[in-house]
Amino acid sequence: MDTLIDTSAAYSTHRGPYPGTIALAHVVLFMTGLLMPGILTKSEGSSNRYGSIEKSQPALLKYLDIIRISTFLQFGAAIPLAIFTAVDGIRI
Repeated sequence: MDTLIDTSAAYSTHRGPYPGTIALAHVVLFMTGLLMPGILTKSEGSSNRYGSIEKSQPALLKYLDIIRISTFLQFGAAIPLAIFTAVDGIRI
């Protein structure tokens, strides 16, 4: 008995996560990381990068925990972006 199995049907559909959900997770994490320091510090923690260190350092040290959480969210936003890129790269 010569039976051939059609393997092309098994790979015709991608079984990965829905790209819209991943993109939404990335946008939420990214925007939260950007907006959170300004909201929680009432824009007091923003420093002028062209100003003097003597003015910037006290504000940055005062809100160090908020800045750490913000950077963690910014870094965490890269993970859904990488997954989104991999999923869309496979679908092309």
